[in-house]
Amino acid sequence: MGCGTVDGKKVMIGYSSGSKVWSQGEATLPEFIKWCRTLAVRMLDDQPLPSLSKMDLLKCGKEIEELPDDGVIAADWHVEVYKAPLLVTCDESSCNLTDLRLEIDRTVAPSTDSIRVTVKGAAWNFPMQFSLTGMPQLTGMDNAIPQPTIKRGIREQPILEFLNDHPLNFYLSDFSRIAGVEHFASELEVDPFDREKIIAIDWAAAKVNIEEELGQNSIQDHLKTYLLTPDHQAVLHDHGSGEMADFVTIGEFNDTIVVKLYHVKGSGGAAPGNRVGDVYEVCGQVVKSLIWLRSPKGLLAKIKQRRQSGSVWLKGDDALLDSLFMKGQEKRFTFEIAMVQPGISKQRIEHKLGEVIAAASAHAKTGNVAAVHVLGSA
Repeated sequence: MGCGTVDGKKVMIGYSSGSKVWSQGEATLPEFIKWCRTLAVRMLDDQPLPSLSKMDLLKCGKEIEELPDDGVIAADWHVEVYKAPLLVTCDESSCNLTDLRLEIDRTVAPSTDSIRVTVKGAAWNFPMQFSLTGMPQLTGMDNAIPQPTIKRGIREQPILEFLNDHPLNFYLSDFSRIAGVEHFASELEVDPFDREKIIAIDWAAAKVNIEEELGQNSIQDHLKTYLLTPDHQAVLHDHGSGEMADFVTIGEFNDTIVVKLYHVKGSGGAAPGNRVGDVYEVCGQVVKSLIWLRSPKGLLAKIKQRRQSGSVWLKGDDALLDSLFMKGQEKRFTFEIAMVQPGISKQRIEHKLGEVIAAASAHAKTGNVAAVHVLGSA
């Protein structure tokens, strides 16, 4: 909110949060004071509030002391992290903060007030614990493990200090969100889950070890040939620290450039089943994809950055990449996400886990994604 004098008598009343949300224009000083008093009364009143102004459009979370029953599927950085590069240093190695992974620790029993999450670099891990009632909320799990530092301009700051100032976002299975002590309810319009939309792959016939993401006879090993279809003119293998997805495919279809991000997770067992972790892990990847799909220009820049980091073309090359994106600018783009998890059974998946997949799809569609595909088992 801001105000200032105009001819010594008037003030400007407005609200801004990154972009202008509401503006009342000019008002006399008494009117401004009256308006502020009206808001104060509304904020202190416990009764349901009638709609009064566009202030009601601001999204507010509900302060909580216990975590909702819905399981935590993913953690993501504060939005400020994506606005400018932040250099992280640990064990004499450095990278951008967004090149690190945030992984929920599912080896511990669920807690009503805390979440364990690990920051993972290429050669180091830093386990942390988030507590709704703690102060600070985010603490290290082991004092013997060196704490990464973040460089912001000329200032260096321990990562815990930075993350306590810029809280992580924790997404639940209904894709509601926890930030700090606030729970932001999901406003998704979720379509009923349709198991028929799961693409069943015969992993056994392909002699794939569905528990292994990488290596010989692994899921990714099979996808290196599975994705080499005529629809995919370019196929990028992007697995590694800071990846935007395990595979990126690009193709032209009906005057549209279609870009798909493939996220791969190994099964939690030798046979498909209804394992919560299998579904949560791969659905959590959807959250991390959306930041790169905001615009074709940003996506192209990210792909080129990943190429410099060692990502490999399985089909196509850098020249074809530029050509396809140039065509997309002249025509149109469509972005899609594919979740690859052989542990998900098309025929036997429980309805509750199917609802998580449906929520992930609905969440993706709020972020410029036209479709979400699931590659599982029969």
